[in-house]
Formats: sequence, structure tokens, C-alpha cells
Amino acid sequence: MADPPLNQTAILESKNCGDSSTYNPHLPRDIALRDLSHKIGGEWQALATYLGIDTTRIHSLKKDHLSTEDQIFYMLVSWRQSQTSQHIDTLTAALHKAGRVDLAQDFESPLSDVVLRALSTKLGHEWEQLATHLGCTNAEIHRNKMDHLTVDNQIFNLLVSWRQRQPSGTDVKDKFATALRNSGRNDLADLLTNCSSEAWTQPYVFDVKCCRKQLRQFYEDEKATLALTPYDFQSRIAIEDIFVELELHKENAKTKEVEKQKLRSYNALVDLEQVSKKKVLVHGGPGSGKTTLVSKLTHDWSCNIDPNTGEQISDTALSKFSLLLSLNMRELNSGMSLAEAVRDQLLPVDSVISEEGLEAYIQGHEDEVLIILDGYDEYPFSLLKRSKCEKDEIMDVLCALKVRDSYLIVTSRPHRVDEFGKAIMKYANVALTGFAQENIKKYIYKFFQMSEDHYVSEEEQQNRANIEKLITEIEGNGALNTLAKTPVILALLCMLWRDSQELPKRVTQLYEEAMHYLVKRWYERENKDQPEPHEMEKKSEDLLLSLGKVALDGIFENKLIFEAKAFDKEHLEEACRAGLLSKEKNRSKLKTVEEVRFIHKTFQEMCGGKYLADLVAKDPEAFNAYLQRISEENVGNLEYMLRFCCGLSKKAAVSIIPVAVEISHQLMVKVGEDCRLAYDDIKQDPWRLSMLLLFESQCSEEYHLLKPLFNRSKLRIRFHNAEVTIAAQYFIGILENLRKANKPNMLEEISETELVGIRAQDVNGASKLIRNMQSAKELKLVFLTRSEYEEMEQLGKSISQLPSLATLILEGRDCDTSGIIGQLARNSNSSNSMQEFACHLSSFSIDALTIFISRQPSLVRLKLLDNRMTEEDIGKLLKGIQKAKLEVLEIFWNKVGGSSKYIRAFLPTLQSLYLSNTKMNPDNWKEIFCDMSKAVHIEKLDLTWNNIGSAVMMLADTGTALSKLRILILRKGYFVLGRDDMDILGRWLSNLVNLENLDLSDNDIREASDEFPEQLAKLTNLTRLNLSATGLRKSTFRKVGSALKAMPNLKQLHLAENDVGEAIVDIADGLKGLSELTWLNLEECEMESDGVEALTGAFDGLSNLTNFYLHGNSKITPSGVDVLFQNLHRLQKLECLEMRGLEIVYEPCSLLVKECFDVLKWRQFQYDGCDKVVLDKVNSEDVKKIASASGS
Repeated sequence: MADPPLNQTAILESKNCGDSSTYNPHLPRDIALRDLSHKIGGEWQALATYLGIDTTRIHSLKKDHLSTEDQIFYMLVSWRQSQTSQHIDTLTAALHKAGRVDLAQDFESPLSDVVLRALSTKLGHEWEQLATHLGCTNAEIHRNKMDHLTVDNQIFNLLVSWRQRQPSGTDVKDKFATALRNSGRNDLADLLTNCSSEAWTQPYVFDVKCCRKQLRQFYEDEKATLALTPYDFQSRIAIEDIFVELELHKENAKTKEVEKQKLRSYNALVDLEQVSKKKVLVHGGPGSGKTTLVSKLTHDWSCNIDPNTGEQISDTALSKFSLLLSLNMRELNSGMSLAEAVRDQLLPVDSVISEEGLEAYIQGHEDEVLIILDGYDEYPFSLLKRSKCEKDEIMDVLCALKVRDSYLIVTSRPHRVDEFGKAIMKYANVALTGFAQENIKKYIYKFFQMSEDHYVSEEEQQNRANIEKLITEIEGNGALNTLAKTPVILALLCMLWRDSQELPKRVTQLYEEAMHYLVKRWYERENKDQPEPHEMEKKSEDLLLSLGKVALDGIFENKLIFEAKAFDKEHLEEACRAGLLSKEKNRSKLKTVEEVRFIHKTFQEMCGGKYLADLVAKDPEAFNAYLQRISEENVGNLEYMLRFCCGLSKKAAVSIIPVAVEISHQLMVKVGEDCRLAYDDIKQDPWRLSMLLLFESQCSEEYHLLKPLFNRSKLRIRFHNAEVTIAAQYFIGILENLRKANKPNMLEEISETELVGIRAQDVNGASKLIRNMQSAKELKLVFLTRSEYEEMEQLGKSISQLPSLATLILEGRDCDTSGIIGQLARNSNSSNSMQEFACHLSSFSIDALTIFISRQPSLVRLKLLDNRMTEEDIGKLLKGIQKAKLEVLEIFWNKVGGSSKYIRAFLPTLQSLYLSNTKMNPDNWKEIFCDMSKAVHIEKLDLTWNNIGSAVMMLADTGTALSKLRILILRKGYFVLGRDDMDILGRWLSNLVNLENLDLSDNDIREASDEFPEQLAKLTNLTRLNLSATGLRKSTFRKVGSALKAMPNLKQLHLAENDVGEAIVDIADGLKGLSELTWLNLEECEMESDGVEALTGAFDGLSNLTNFYLHGNSKITPSGVDVLFQNLHRLQKLECLEMRGLEIVYEPCSLLVKECFDVLKWRQFQYDGCDKVVLDKVNSEDVKKIASASGS
């Protein structure tokens, strides 16, 4: 059925919306304004003036919107909203005055761009027929399809090209109408003939309630039920009956360490109090429940929509969103707009919702829209490889360059998370860690559709006993218990248990059995005569191998969707009926395409791995050709396929593992790490993949293949990645067997070991690993959870048996390590080599720790960090080691109080003393400072965050005794000193000629005289000076500028949170000679624009400056910022510029690009409270977006 004429459509939509007041047939609609804003260019401000837009509004538009195109568009929208009865001639007249007659003619011509653009959105599959009637050749049609990505653009550009070829005097309108009639589109021909061009410029009206109803219907049809397992289409179940809450943990975006903060529920993803940002990246491994989580969100939102009215019914966490748009990223095409994707995936083919109306609504209600992009790892395009000139709206959404105020949830597998770290820092990083322990049991009961606590019949009791047996087997097997945290694997375990009452132990075995199980079930359903088991297994193998080549090539090409013709027709039908493949017709405006995909990416990886394993014997040449395609760039994406291949063929593993080891070894050299075994990304963790491949292959006799990874002296293993834990335990078992057989192993030369993320199930493996490292000199253990006392004792025993151990570091705030400390205390006489002990624990026996430390005659470094020990505990420990010749003593976040007197005994030998947050009062500090003159060897004195008060003056009484001091940090010492005391302190400081780091920040020394800077000038070896928040007067800061000239080695200068004001001119003069300076902090210094100009005069001398902080200087005007931008290119090594709170006008953007960013390779730019942003070289348009965006 042909579309109704455009004016009828608009009127119909207006009635549906219930607001006809917005309709004005004499004003251009959004599509016309968009086209105009794309073309107008530099003349737009003149056009704005002729349209009656004042300069204040122009300035506001430039501040509020990203690109020039957006600034123009919203200027035109603003003009349109101010109009009531004026004709479109107002716009064309303004265009003539602005010198853009060509654009005015677009509105005046009977076949203007506006008309052609509107027609291109209305033409369907008839467009190629129309092109033929217009005289276009097949070659021209084909070339046009190749040159333009979207169908609308293909049609539009072909029509424009045709119009431009018409001879002068041609009645193009009549000629075009004839072609439309010949193509069967009389409706469009009539509209073109009978309506003025103004009929094509009606504003779009969007019916949000109608859109909500259509979205609700789609989500109810597609998202409200799930397969009981992801691969069993015969038994779908309501999502409410099977969904179990998953664990979500917010991560630190910089370190990627999982924070202890656990999100309360999936609704927390849209709760700013919990995730702090509107953009959330949810990442988890295969089958971890990402898509199920998305289905739950969409289902919950749609349940709150009245199916008849489209109204929102109740107040829920999701009801703040008028629209929830959930898109599958693997179905997105390059160049597709957000509105086009919504129309393509979510709305019915005959929907009256226009793309233009939807786009306008989203832009006008960004804060009320939740966008979910599911499966970035399946998106065939990369943020990192995006061309600067490439226009892609989905990429813009991901980069927060478009609809940046909307809520956005993106899901991905971990191996592509790095792309977000480099391209976007606007996201809250959330790890989907699967099921919590208590929810594993809950899921199993839901799977078998049984309640845990209601009265059941005798038969149900027997079924429950069977379920409890499964739960017991999973809980009793460390490997299975770890695997069961992943939802898709737990579903497979349940499915296999239901059939055979047995469970596999490896992921390869698990998937192989699951796929054979599905084939077996299909065959049993469709065939009365059942074959023998070995025949059934062969049939299953043949079917899986028939899919393998397509699967394998797709994995290498990052391809997940295939044409049906890629498969053998018979095998395709069998695989679809078995539930291995899905075949569906993809809705499109022009045609219906039959697409085939594996039911889950891991099934494609399994089939690809099986095919590759089969090649090793049948076609070694083809096998080796595939191996040669493995590289550092694609190995992360190939991980599961390689693991499955190694798990299926030991012969294949012997060839694949060395390839992985070589890549890992190259990465170790590149990242400067030794042996790392931990993270989710091969580039962060070169160790990980090789370990996993060995485990899947079960080739214990081939352990030597990993030896190249142990050619260095340091090993770092991070246990709390579940799969790595299992693989590490397997490897440790191999080493333990070698030790018992008195055979050499590859860990014998390791001298430094770091074991991170140790949980209860890892303690035994850690003990065995340590026993194999008899050359270890440094050992660091970081615990995550509490463990059994006996197992911790065994670990302590293994540690105590290391003959050369010199450094022991134990961390784990809430973990009871009494077993370790107790064992160390009992066996402490076995080794006299311990030189350093660092304890970052909060649960242990203070008596045992005292015994252990007191029996270490060689101990010279003691660190007690965040132990939350009482004054009595600290006193007991320090009293017990009074004879120790300590060189380093660090006590942080422990209540020292009156036990300060015991610190005095260590002063004669101390080289470093760090006491922070110790709850000591000024009298306690006097206990220490009265003997401070004995600390003649001390080089570092850090007393951060203590109530030192007036006791600080006792330091000055030491005279020249502390002449070796290189570092003096008195930050937040809570002392307030008058002029006389400051003179005394200043004279003392001036004698510390070896001082390299002086920090007096966050103390009140405002009474310092102008002689104080002169005293600082004698510290010619200073590399770091921090006078932030000290209250110094402007006159004093003027003298600081002179003092800087005497500090040629200064690398960091911090003057933040002071009223520097016009004294910045003197500071700038002193900066000119600081060629070594890398860090300059002038935050909240009451600077004005003149000060910026003075600062830029010092830029040539700051040849090594990398970090520059100016935020909070609100008195700097836009002209001052312009001066800064125009001179940034002189800071050749600048990496981070922070200027939050500064008003920026973007006229100098071309200068910013030309003179600054084209010179500087990597940049960080911080503006208006946004996170730091890493940029590569950027063009003019990019910088305009960067400068006004909140991070990209």
C-alpha cells in the first residue's frame, strides 16, 4: 500500500498527538533545517542576524551545542519556534542577504533538495524502477549503491544527480512526476503536481504514546520470555519465572580493579547515586547474562506501559524514561542513524512513527530517554579504527557526541572494553560477575521449576533430593562451583544433569556434551528409529563439522551473521531444527533478507574450534595457514575458539600453545611486565591465554611449552578471575608433581612473586605454588576473602620454609590471617633473612605478630598499614621490638596515641619515617620530636594528616641534625603559625640544603613574612614544592616568583587554593627558567586574564611540562582562554590540561587545531567537571566537539 500524501500524514499524526497547535504549513520542518545546517557553513552567523537572532542567543548556542552544524540547526529551530504567521519567504530572503542564493533556491525550486529528501524517505523498493524511468543506467544505479550506505541517501543522491543533468528550460517537476507515475507511484506524483513546495516543509509531530505502545508490544513479543536454556527453543518460560539477580560490581576506570562496592540490583544501572554517570558500560564474559539483563530491563519498562493508552502506569526505577530503546549492535550497519536503527529493529513496518519525528523527540527529551546498545563485542566496527572524517551516528552516541544527556547502557565482552578506555571516559565501568553463591542454588530450583521451601509430595521430594545432589556436586567441586557463577554454563550444567545425572569438568567438555545433547534431542524428536550411541555420536560430529568452516572463517573476520547459501542446505535445516543455528528474516524497508547465525557466539566458537582441530590431521597445510593468521591484534577475539580447539585435540594444542606463548612473550616485552596472569584482556595479561590453553588441552606432559614465559625473575598471578583460577590450579598441580618427583621446574629461578586476589578456594594452590619457589626473595600476598584457619596455617608454613625470603607483604583488610601469622611466629627461627615486613591486614593475633617480628634479627623495614590497631596493640608491638635496628618505619591508619614514646627508640637508625592518620595529639608528637635530633640518618619524614599543631616548632629545635632530609611532608598538619614562629621555621628549613621535596600544604602559615620565600630560595635542590591552601598573602607570592629562579631542578609546583591574583605575573617570571618542570598546579588561584597572558610568556621555558591545572579560576574571561589556546602549541610535551569552570568561546578552534593539537600527539583535556579525555590527533570539527562536550 502506498504511503499517504505527506500533508495527510502530518495531519494524522497531529491528531494522534492531541496537539494541533504545533502545526504550521508555512514553516520548514526538521529535515529541511538539517539539510540547510549541513550546507550553510561560515555564513551562518550572518544568516542568524538577518533572521532576527540576537548576539546573546548566538553566543548561547555556541556554548550549548557540539558542532557548528548543531549550532546552526538549533538556531534555525529557535527561529522557527518564534514564528507565527510569517511565510517561508522570510528564510529565503535572509539566505539571499547572507549571500547564499544557492541555498535559497533550494526552497524556491519545484524540485528543491527539501522535496527530493522528503521523496527519498517515501520511496520504497520502486526506487530502482524510478531511476530507470528517469534514464539512469544500471551501472549508475549500482555505483550509487556502492557510494552511499543508507537507502535514503542512495535515493536522494541519485535524484540530485539526475536533477543536475537536466538541460536548462526543462520542466523537471513534470518530467519527474511522469517517471513517478510510470513507476506506479501515482500518490507521490499527485502530491508533487498539486502541492506547493511548502507542503514538503511541514514540521514533524511525534506521538510519544503511540511509540511507547509499539515498543511495549515488541518487547513483550521478543523479550518477555527466555528459552529455559539459551539453546532450547522447545521450552520458553516467562522471564519473571527464571530470572535471578546477577552480581554487578562498579570498577575503577583507571586501574580496572573491581571495587568492593556491590550494586544493589540491576536497577542501579540507571541510579546516579550508585553509578554516578548516565553512561554505563556493562562487561562480562560469554554467557554471563548480559543479554538476559537487557531483556529484564526492557520487560520491566514495558510492564509499566498501558497497552491501550501508552501511558506510564506506576512509579518505578525505570518510569523516569519516556522511551527505552534497546538495540542489538550486531544488526547495526555503518552509517545508520539512531532513529533508523529504532525503526529497523523495534517498530513495525507500517508504523506511523517517522524517523525525523523520533529524532526530534530524542533530541528534545534526552534526559527522559534510555538507550541500550547490546553486544558491542559483536559490533563489526571499532571506535579505535574510526576515521576522523567518518560520519556514524551510532559511533557518536557511543562517544557521547550525540544525545549526550541521555542515559546509555552498553554491554560487551571484556576483550573490547579497552576500546572504551581509550575512546570514552564518560562511562561508569560495571563488571557483570555472574551469580552470587546463594543465587546459584536459587537458579537451579527455578530451572527445575521447584520451590525451595513449600510443602511437596513424595515424588517432588525425590526430585528435590536429586536437585540437592546436583547442588552438592557443584558446591563440592571448586572448578564446577567457579564455572557455575556464569549463567549460561549453569544452564548447561542443569540441562546435562537433567539428562545424564553427571557433570563435565572443563568448558570444552561442557560445550561439546551440550551440543551433542541438542543434536540427540532433535533426532529423538523427529525419528522413531533410534540409532546406536556410536552412530548418533558420529552423526552429531558430522553435523557440527559441516558448520565449522563457516564458523571459523566468521570468527577470524569478526562475522556473526551469514547468508543461508554459505551452508549446505540439508545441514542448515538440521542445525536449525536442533537449535544450533537460528534462521530468521531480517526486516528491511526494501526487501526481506534471510539471515543465519549461531544461537550463541560460543557455539560458533566451538564449531570453529572443532573444525580447526579436525584439520590438524586431515589437512596440516590448511591448519598451519589458519595459525599464521593469529596475531596480537586478533588473539583476544579468537580466545574461546583456540581454547575449544586445544581441548578437542592435544596435537593441535602442541602447535597452538607456542603461538600463544610467542605473542604473550612479545607483549611482555612491549608492556614492560614480567609474568602476569590475571586480567580479562590478552594485552593486559600476556600470561593468561597460554595458561588457559594448557588447561583445556590437559597436556600436562607439555608444560614445558610455557617455559619462555618464565625466563624472567618475577611472577604475578591474580586468582580472582574464575577461569584463570582453575587453570592456575591445574598448572600448580603439575609443578607440585614435579617437586614430589625431585624434578626441576620452571619456577625455581623466580625471585619475586605477587599473588593477588586470593580467595578461600585459592589458598591451597597458593601454598603449593610457594613451595615450588625456593629462590623467592620477595613475596606479596593479597587476600580477597576469609579462609579456613587450617589452610591459612599451611600457607604460613610454606612461607616460613622459603630459605631466602627477604621481603614479605601481606594485604587483605577483612581477611583473618591469624593462621599465617601464627605459623610464622612458630617457625620464625628457621630463617634469619627477613629484612622487610609489610602488613596491610585488619584481622590477626597481635601477640603472634609481635613474636614473629621480634624474632627477625635482620628486619630493617616495618610497615603497618591500615590495620585499625588500638593504642594498646601498637604499644605492645613496638615495645616488643625495641632492639630492632629499623631503617624504615611506616604506620598508617592505626591509633598510636600515647604509644608514640616507643617510636623514639628507632630514631637513631631510621632513614624513613611515615606516620599518617595516627590519632596522635600535639603532646604525643612532642614525645617523638624531643629526641628527633638523634635521627641523624633520616632522609624521609612524612607526617601527612596528623594533629601536629604547635609541636611542629620542636622540629626547628633540631638545628642541623636532620641535614640529610630529602623529603619533608607536613601536609594537613593542622598547625597555625604566627610571624615569629614562621621566621624560626623558615630559617630551619633553609638549612636543609639536601631537601628535594617540601610539602606544607593545608596548613595556615598566612603570617609568614616576605622573607619566607627568600629562605625557600636556599633550597636549590628542590624538585617538588607544595604550598597549596597555605593562605600565603599576595605579597609573599610575589617573592615566591623570585625564589623559583633559584630552583632550576624543580619538577612539580603546587600553588592551588591560594589568593595568588595578580602575583601570578611574578610567578610567571620565575617559571621561565624551570625547564625541568613537568607539573604545574594553579587551581583556584583567583587568576584573571592578564595572568594567563603572563603565564603564556613563560611557555617557551617550560619545555617539559606535561600536566597543567587551571580549573576553578572563574575570573579568567573567554578572551583569556583564547590567549591560552593560541599559545598551547608552545608546550610541546603537554599531556593533561584541566580547566573546569572556565568559560570558553570556540572561535579560536581553528587555531587550537592548527597550532596546538596537530603538534601534540596524545592529549588530555578536562572541562566542566568531566573526566580526563585522551585524544589522538584531531581535526577542526573534532576539537569543536571536544571543547564543548563533556568528554569524548
